Amino acid sequence: MMKEKILLIVGCSHAAGNEIDGTGESEYNREHAFGAKLAERLHRRPINMSLGGLCNQGIARSAMRWIDRHWDKETQDLMVLVCWTE
Repeated sequence: MMKEKILLIVGCSHAAGNEIDGTGESEYNREHAFGAKLAERLHRRPINMSLGGLCNQGIARSAMRWIDRHWDKETQDLMVLVCWTE
């Protein structure tokens, strides 16, 4: 069976693509953020968990929480893009 290829993207507003279209949060911004473009090149489905204002501890927690609750190693091939903030 072929596993679903996923790119989990976690980070702050930069990774979420905030302000690409002039607004903070939007589906358009997430679809045009660099993580989505990378997922497209890697032939993976992007899951962008990034949020504006998220600190590094929050970034780490959100990645671990998603992996703990949603990742199925039998059916999913997971790659994680972590975009640390300053």
